[in-house]
Amino acid sequence: MANNEQPNLDDLDGLADVPTYQPEHKKSGSDKLYERYGRPAPQNIAATKPEQEAEPKMATPEPTQNLYKISSDPEPTASFDAPTTDKPLYRSPFSNNSVADDPYVAPAETAESTPVTNEVDARRGTIDFGLMIIRVVIGALLLLMGLRTFFELGGAPGITGLQSQFSDYALGGILAIAVPTLQLIAGVFLLLGLLTPVAASIATAVTGFGAVHALAQADGINVFYPETSLTLSALLAAIALGLQFTGPGKLSFDVARSWARRPLASSWIWAIVGIAGAVALWWFGAGVNPLN
Repeated sequence: MANNEQPNLDDLDGLADVPTYQPEHKKSGSDKLYERYGRPAPQNIAATKPEQEAEPKMATPEPTQNLYKISSDPEPTASFDAPTTDKPLYRSPFSNNSVADDPYVAPAETAESTPVTNEVDARRGTIDFGLMIIRVVIGALLLLMGLRTFFELGGAPGITGLQSQFSDYALGGILAIAVPTLQLIAGVFLLLGLLTPVAASIATAVTGFGAVHALAQADGINVFYPETSLTLSALLAAIALGLQFTGPGKLSFDVARSWARRPLASSWIWAIVGIAGAVALWWFGAGVNPLN
């Protein structure tokens, strides 16, 4: 029997129950070392071949258009929104102003901020109605004064009586006709609110002349108790001069004019013309120093 052959148990009588010896796998020195310290020995794990990922399918290109075809349609143009502020966005680094006061910095938009507009508030409240009352009152008074002189209304002496009042003046007869004429013209235009700068200038000239005439006829100047004629003439002159700078208001025939909403710088010119007219009437018409 060779060393490597196993004995046949059938040939051995009474030895069938004898256990056979199967040699165990001989452990290597490294296995015994891991077994001694109670750790499993490393195992070799065979590498598996990774599954091949599916290649991405290329999209079938659509048939391209003819790149050399010339189209007669105009190309679309891009539109841009207009800037929200007229101020340039550049701020000089040498400016000492703050960001809020710097005209070169656009205001930042916040949730609580309100849009800035260049519109002027057109609400005027009751100022137009007040201006109409003042204008109608002075226009009606001047109109009545002129009509009273020409038509001798209410027992007025008329032009003859006015000539007697101006008898001491150099051009008394001319003044007796010029003064009521100017009163009629200024009164009608102020009452209608038409050509207000010119009408207010004429009213300033004639009422200013009346104030100086009342001062010349008064026996001295009493500030606390002036003559009624002097008070009325001075008051009318002041109102006429004031209307030059306020304008007639929108309740007038000058509503479409710029001076009805906001008087222009020309108001100063017409105010000077009115004052110069009063001086000219007295200087050339009366030729008398009222302070003598």
